[in-house]
Amino acid sequence: MEDKSYWDNAYIHLKTPWISSGLSQISKKHIKTYAQGSSVLEVGCGYGHDLVDLYSNSLNPTGIDISDQSIEKAKKITAEIEADLVCDDFIQWENNKLFDIVYDKGVYHNLQSPAERDAFCHKVSSCLNENGLWHSIIISSDRSQKYESHAGIFLQDFVSIVEAYFQILDIQKGLYGLRNSANDVDSWYCSVRRR
Repeated sequence: MEDKSYWDNAYIHLKTPWISSGLSQISKKHIKTYAQGSSVLEVGCGYGHDLVDLYSNSLNPTGIDISDQSIEKAKKITAEIEADLVCDDFIQWENNKLFDIVYDKGVYHNLQSPAERDAFCHKVSSCLNENGLWHSIIISSDRSQKYESHAGIFLQDFVSIVEAYFQILDIQKGLYGLRNSANDVDSWYCSVRRR
């Protein structure tokens, strides 16, 4: 995965085509159906748009991002809600709180190697309460995409590593949910429960 300076530069120079349009209907349905509790950690919270939507859906959000620049922008966007923000590398983060839900939109498909993906799955699992839900939105590599700045992955690249840590509950295909809908791409909406 790219380092902190890559992400800070992207936010400084506004090279962020991945800006979220918020929680999709698929995400809302998965969280409502499968979540057992209301505390949620968003990994890679970026500008904080999804944190606002999570809060609007009666959840208690915490956002973590490696970029100081994104956290500063998220503080402004989330100023009207109750949300905790953490600037840290998720894998290295030493947290002492467990969450009912871990949510990420666009983090997993940026992990380049099976070892990085395994470390991420292990960390997500360690942040969840027993029976906790991980809801991940991942750009699909099934076909040529308009959005090329980050590679998508094949569904098998998610399932093959995740199953060691999680029970798969639901996987659906839908559009990613970019603020600039002209660049939207096919994605996997994956909900899994901690084993």
